[in-house]
Amino acid sequence: MVALATLARDGLEAAGGALSPSATAVLLTLRHWQPLGVSELAGILAVRQPTMTSVVNGLVEEGLVERGAKQGRTAPLMLSAAGRVEADRLQDAQRHAVAVLLGPLDLAERAALVPLLRKVLYGAVTSRAQARTTCRFCDHGVCQGANCPTGTRATEIDGPMGGDQRGGPDSRSIRPPQRPRTPDLSP
Repeated sequence: MVALATLARDGLEAAGGALSPSATAVLLTLRHWQPLGVSELAGILAVRQPTMTSVVNGLVEEGLVERGAKQGRTAPLMLSAAGRVEADRLQDAQRHAVAVLLGPLDLAERAALVPLLRKVLYGAVTSRAQARTTCRFCDHGVCQGANCPTGTRATEIDGPMGGDQRGGPDSRSIRPPQRPRTPDLSP
């Protein structure tokens, strides 16, 4: 099982090219959650704020992230147009890496694997903060609301997030649907 996690991580890191894993994580996180401050990003990605500041400064210099107008002591961070293109490319590369890993499975085997993975993800959640860290690379267009096992469990543990309608680990969902949409796992 550890080898599977290593292969998935290696696929994502290879997709990042010259970007560090931390820079890749920032782009993928902002892709769904922007705008965010440096402290918020550091919390989601489970790194220290000085480290996150350094990563963000590099992405700003590369033209992939922009700082918005300062609000108090912080400036919201957003993807630039080039950052959006790169984040979309990274998300596509991540999907491809998973599809390659699952390539030996036929469609029935893939369909059988989905509920098992949902159960594992659901059982691994201990808090909303941990769920957000877990979901930092997720494709929130596929896995959101009641279809997100980590968000569903986080809501059961910590209650719904006030006003957050974006889905994922901050969703208001409590119970998964009877027939959750199955993510496309084809190459």
